[in-house]
Amino acid sequence: MFILIGIIAAVFVVYIISKWWVDGLVSGMEFLALSVIYGGLVFGLVIVSSKKSIGPILIVLTPIIASVAWVIYNNQKFSLRQYYLEKIRDYELAIQADPRNIAARTMLAEAYYKLGELDSAIAAMELVVQMAPTALTEAQKLRQWQEERDLRDSKTILCRNCFSKNLWGATLCRTCRQPLVYSSNIVWKITDTGKKRLGYYAIGFTWAILSVLAFQIFQAQQAAIVVICLALAGIGWILLASSKSQTIR
Repeated sequence: MFILIGIIAAVFVVYIISKWWVDGLVSGMEFLALSVIYGGLVFGLVIVSSKKSIGPILIVLTPIIASVAWVIYNNQKFSLRQYYLEKIRDYELAIQADPRNIAARTMLAEAYYKLGELDSAIAAMELVVQMAPTALTEAQKLRQWQEERDLRDSKTILCRNCFSKNLWGATLCRTCRQPLVYSSNIVWKITDTGKKRLGYYAIGFTWAILSVLAFQIFQAQQAAIVVICLALAGIGWILLASSKSQTIR
C-alpha cells in the first residue's frame, strides 16, 4: 500500500516537473536530476518496505508526499510565469511588425519586470523613453527600476548612526550594533534572500536531526537507507527551490 502511494506521488511530481521542462521553466539538467532523485526515493521506499518496519517507510514517504503538495502549490505560480513568457513572444512579434509600436514595447518591458528580469526590463524601457521622450509614466518607471538595479548590485549598506559600511543583508551595524535601515525599495530582496537562506538551513538541520534519530531508533542498515533517502529529498528540494522558475515576485 505504502509503495503504491509513493510510486504514484513520485510519478506525479516527475510529471509536473516534465511539464515545466517542456514549458521552459526548468532546465533539462534540472529535470533529469530531479527524475533520478525521485526514482531513488521510490527505490529506497521499496527497500525499507521489505524490512516490514513502518517507521522507516513513513520517514521515506513523507518527503515524497510533501513534494506533491509543493508542486501543486507552485504550479499556479509557474503557470503565471509561462503566461508572461507567452506575452513576451506576442509583444516581440508585434514589435517586429511595427518597430514604432510604443505600447508593445512598454508592455514588453513590464512583462520582463514581472518575470524578475530587471536588466531586460530596463533595456526595453530605455528604448521606449528614447523613442517617446514625453512618456512621463514610462520615464518614472525606468528611474524606479534603475534605482532597484543599483540597490540589487550594491554590496554594502551605510549605517545611518555611525556611517560605517556593512555587508548587504546584515541587520545590525558591525561597529555600533545599531539596527541597519534599508530603503523600502529593497525590502523584497532582503525578504527573498532571507527566506531562501533560512530554507536551506532548515533543510540541513532537519536532515541532521532525522539522521541521528534514524540511527538511534532503527537498525543500522535501515537507518543508512533512510539517511540516503533524506539526503536525496534534501537535494531535490534545494534544486526545486533554486530553480530559475522561482524568480517570480
